[in-house]
Amino acid sequence: DGSYGCVFVCPMAGRWIVQAVVNGRVAKESTQEIIATYGPLQANDCVLRAGPGMGERVTCGVTRDVYLQALEYDSTGRGMSGQEAVSMHLVTPSGASHTLSAGFAERGSRYRAPVRWWEIGR
Repeated sequence: DGSYGCVFVCPMAGRWIVQAVVNGRVAKESTQEIIATYGPLQANDCVLRAGPGMGERVTCGVTRDVYLQALEYDSTGRGMSGQEAVSMHLVTPSGASHTLSAGFAERGSRYRAPVRWWEIGR
């Protein structure tokens, strides 16, 4: 019947323009705008990162931020969708567990949780 189909993968979220080009010319009424968003991530797609001011050593009693983000966040800017069911827990050296309050940070691209370091340990 003369119809064609195509499949493509957007490498990142954003506004994309798709056009059909036939013999080097854009086909009439073939231009479409597509808005691509990130889908939800699974646990194995994420990594926990230290926030500013947190090196290998942190003073006991100090509060610092930690971030839960996509593995590709640093290289591609891959953000999180906000549809992930996120819970974060701090397990201390003595074995105590504290639930952290995680919320969206930086335009909703990753989750941030303030952490108070309760006790010393390795």
